Amino acid sequence: AQNFEASPWAERLGAECRAFEEWAWLTGDSGRRGGDEGGELAEGSRGGFRICVCNPPYGPSSVNLKPVSEEAQLSRRRSLEQDFMPVSNLCRTAKTLLCQELWVLWQADEDAPVVSAAAEAGWRLLQVFRLRRSLRRPTCFATAFRFTSAVGSAQAGEGDQAEESTILWFDDDGAPSQAWSDLVGSLYYWRLRRFRPEHYESA
Repeated sequence: AQNFEASPWAERLGAECRAFEEWAWLTGDSGRRGGDEGGELAEGSRGGFRICVCNPPYGPSSVNLKPVSEEAQLSRRRSLEQDFMPVSNLCRTAKTLLCQELWVLWQADEDAPVVSAAAEAGWRLLQVFRLRRSLRRPTCFATAFRFTSAVGSAQAGEGDQAEESTILWFDDDGAPSQAWSDLVGSLYYWRLRRFRPEHYESA
């Protein structure tokens, strides 16, 4: 919430401190068919979003323990351990909300958990973006997946091969690449100007 308040787009942002599934249920409750927990959202209800973007936790359990309070440890675990937000739950919930697109940022090139969960929920993979630090590092440190709803198009898991591309963080000279700057540069340098002006002056 504090990050949102400090954003230049604060009036367009809203923080919900609750589980995604709970928020989704409350958001679509008035348009849910049948009124039961397994119902789907009706067309024209409050549910129905153009896009869902998520960086879900993907770490294993009990590997991120720190000497902090129980409350702080639980908060850390919720943000890092996949058991607190399984990617399968994310895909199903985004589908229930009638999202047209789903973007998922995941670790390295471990595609199988995301692709299989999305296909099972009825999503079709359109694009894969491999994020690499530089040409000198052959592997990616993260992957972004873009899915579209299979409704009204090819069935999930079928159709044309997904388009795959690579985005480099740094060029050979060590500077942020143009592709990376286009992706995150404006927000990054806004944060430097606001919170680390001494770094911005030398950037």
